[in-house]
Amino acid sequence: MKVLAPLVPYLLIGLGLWYVLNLRGMKYFRQAMYGSGDLMNQAWTGLAAMGQDEPTDGSMTHEVFPATLGLRAVSTALVTLLMVLLCPYPILSDGLPFVGRFAIEEYVLAWVIAGYYLFWIHTYKVEIHGHWLIYRNFWMMPRKLDLRRLEDVEDNRQYSLVLFFDDGKRGEVFKTVRGSLKLKRKLVRWLEINTRL
Repeated sequence: MKVLAPLVPYLLIGLGLWYVLNLRGMKYFRQAMYGSGDLMNQAWTGLAAMGQDEPTDGSMTHEVFPATLGLRAVSTALVTLLMVLLCPYPILSDGLPFVGRFAIEEYVLAWVIAGYYLFWIHTYKVEIHGHWLIYRNFWMMPRKLDLRRLEDVEDNRQYSLVLFFDDGKRGEVFKTVRGSLKLKRKLVRWLEINTRL
């Protein structure tokens, strides 16, 4: 119990941040409490989805769908909490938090990986340029997929849309982007066009 006492302020800050960010997503909390899913899954999904209805950038032939503010905030909060728990310095009275003693090299490596992940999340965007869908995968490699060859769109019900193409290619884009309903409508329109041909 003595080890947990110094973590109380961090837990209170985390709960406060969760509550403030989830004011728009309280319907997910009520749904989870009254029987339509797992509480934490609904809450985090609701937080990450904040901002999906905001307008997108672009023109008629080129549209940009960046990651939502909610997704960026949740990712940053979780990475920050993880890094506090992994801290290698004896900031607590009896040593380190739950994970145990990390060497400074491992801690720096964890920060590099976390920084890379946050950079990817904060710069993530899906673009539709004419008949091309462009996004960057986790390795920051640009993926350029021809929507004229789109065969199916599968909603995995959580975080992404899986796109299947008639040439065997497969793409996966986040649903938690600004203007996600518009993105879905555009993909459905391309499916309708392709099935008529």
